[in-house]
Amino acid sequence: MSSSNGAALMPDLFTTEPFTLVGTQCESGHSSFPTRDFCPVCYSTDVQPIELPPSGTFTTVHQAPLGVTVPYHLAFVRLPGPVVLLSRLQLATGGEPQIGDEVHIVPSRMRG
Repeated sequence: MSSSNGAALMPDLFTTEPFTLVGTQCESGHSSFPTRDFCPVCYSTDVQPIELPPSGTFTTVHQAPLGVTVPYHLAFVRLPGPVVLLSRLQLATGGEPQIGDEVHIVPSRMRG
């Protein structure tokens, strides 16, 4: 359920207004996404929720399964530690990312 006060839509994945990814971090500084009850690196159970940065890098896909229009762009959002979030990238009209450009995660419905 969406909330206008910034409450979590899915508390273990993200919040709304503003949109923020939610992960966990242990006392040693290892980060995870989605949230976990323990650290997958050091196995500590002393983990706290953290807000993760919504930016990263991208790549372009030129081969895809039958029925998927190519080329399309994928964003690999590198979060703290070894966490990488993969998402399809929607471009602004006339937009064309260049290698090294920063991309930002925003919630939206994907077009076909």
